[in-house]
Amino acid sequence: MERTESKFAHNIALVALALSGMGFGACGVADSSRVAYGPVQQQGVWQGAGTGAAGFGGTAGAAGIGTVGGFPAGTGAAGVAGFPATAGTGGFAGDPGLAGTGGSAGSAGFAGTGGAGGTAGSAGAAGGAGSAGTGATSGFTSMTFDVLTHPVGGQYAPRNVGAIWIETSSGQFVKTLEAWAFIRAFYLTKFNAETAGNKVDAVTSATLNSHTTHHATWNLKDANGNVAPDGAYKIIVEVTDGDMTGQNTSVPFMLAAGAAPVMAPDTQFFTGMQLAFH
Repeated sequence: MERTESKFAHNIALVALALSGMGFGACGVADSSRVAYGPVQQQGVWQGAGTGAAGFGGTAGAAGIGTVGGFPAGTGAAGVAGFPATAGTGGFAGDPGLAGTGGSAGSAGFAGTGGAGGTAGSAGAAGGAGSAGTGATSGFTSMTFDVLTHPVGGQYAPRNVGAIWIETSSGQFVKTLEAWAFIRAFYLTKFNAETAGNKVDAVTSATLNSHTTHHATWNLKDANGNVAPDGAYKIIVEVTDGDMTGQNTSVPFMLAAGAAPVMAPDTQFFTGMQLAFH
């Protein structure tokens, strides 16, 4: 019985040795040591075959040397070299990221529309010859003005010199109606300044010995003989009775159709002033 067990153990060891020599250490791990009972000694130490061949890509193990009861055992065959490991497949290169889309260029602003050139105006037709002016359209042919002068306080009073004339409302000279002065006309300051002493078609006389009512008539024409147009006018009176500037007053009026008579208020030096159209 003891021999039978020893033989069985011996056979097991041989199988193990053979398997080891065939390189079944697939994972590259050394075979475990085996313990058996030999025929000479009750207990012999069987050194297992060397580490089997490394698994895929592993290094072949060196052959092991076993002993049986102190006698050297046969050298185990070297394990078969394991198959080299298959090279790993390289990972797929990552797909390159899509390039970012550039922003669209901004649209250029529309150019401003130029203003259309103005159409040249047609040349105006030549004006026809103007018809002769008819002057005033008031329907009147004359105007009369009455005024009574009074002493101013000069050294020659009651002797006096003076003048009556027409101006437009803006002060433009129109015509002298009456002037009573010769040598002392120099002292009619306003008259000389505004009419330049113009006495064309005026009723003239020398210095008067006393103050009196003057009745002046205007034929509605200017000093050049042109009919005065309708509009705003004024009649002016100036008087002095010494070698000095005297006194003056004015009465405004309108030359127009249907113009009414004018009664001006009295003053210290001029009274009874009224004008009428005829």
